[in-house]
Amino acid sequence: MVDLDGWIGVAGLRAAQRAARPLVLIDPSFEQKDEFETLADGFAEAYAKWPTGSYLIWYPVKSRRATDTLARLVAGAAAASKPAGKCLRLEFSAAPQAAGGPLTSTGLLIVNPPWTLAGELKTILPELEKPLGQGGAGQFRLETPKP
Repeated sequence: MVDLDGWIGVAGLRAAQRAARPLVLIDPSFEQKDEFETLADGFAEAYAKWPTGSYLIWYPVKSRRATDTLARLVAGAAAASKPAGKCLRLEFSAAPQAAGGPLTSTGLLIVNPPWTLAGELKTILPELEKPLGQGGAGQFRLETPKP
């Protein structure tokens, strides 16, 4: 096992260039103040190299403004490429977010998702709201973010 910053690893990855549809999972630590900006920039750089790849980007929902900006930037970078990529945004909340409380919502940006994924999620997610929500307060958000 190699202890390496993931952004260095993505920039140096050569095996994905041979794959028709590499899958890149991006799950930063979100311990730095500028992590969302770093994530958007790192995604744009990786996507420029492998626009046919699928990207799964995880993020915590701490600030609605920050997550909305991230979704817009990622969708914009994907849409601006040749060929234009598609982006799907999924957020799930187990309970309402309380100021200073524990993290109760997380999200995924899925770039170049399998073509059936959105329809499958529309079927599955309503069934997960109640059992995964704390006290029945679970809810999800599924959309195509605008660049």
